[in-house]
Amino acid sequence: MQLWIGNTMTEFENSETGLEMLLRAIEEAVNSSGLILSHLLVDEVAVYDDYWDYLETNLKNIRKVQAELKSISELMQDILQSTTLYLGRSLPALEKMAESFYSEVNADTWQDLSNFLEGLQWLAQSVEIMDEVSGLADMVADYEQWNRYSKAVRELQPIVAELDEPLQHGDYVNVGNILLHKVVPRMQELLTNIPSIK
Repeated sequence: MQLWIGNTMTEFENSETGLEMLLRAIEEAVNSSGLILSHLLVDEVAVYDDYWDYLETNLKNIRKVQAELKSISELMQDILQSTTLYLGRSLPALEKMAESFYSEVNADTWQDLSNFLEGLQWLAQSVEIMDEVSGLADMVADYEQWNRYSKAVRELQPIVAELDEPLQHGDYVNVGNILLHKVVPRMQELLTNIPSIK
């Protein structure tokens, strides 16, 4: 299998030893470049985590692994662009899901709720990670806007936690109310306060 890091290509065997050597080469490239591994493109499939598991599962068929290295500001810009897309897609879906809690709760509703909660977890984790970046105030275009955005994400967590009790008691009307009247406005606030990177 081929490993591409930038314009440099190295060949490795499609074996467990080859896989170990490939991952070590990526780690060395990250350490020497000062960049961060954003993700791997494995035969044009983007893999963002659990690299070993994915590569080991598909080891016999892998032809090309491309390591996508980025600076911290590039990575943050990518995360914020993904956040904008996520919020733009999730708001209409969230309103539709809230409406379904008023009428007919079915398997699709539960799957939508699960997907929504997973998306929120990603959102919270991304803010936590970016909040810990040293020099964040110098990277964002408007630090006050970042603070409003970060605060809105943190304040969303206890609101979502309010869903637990009505869900446990089958009070679906209250679930719909919380989603429509508390979560949706907070998500709209997030969308309008997404900061930008310098």
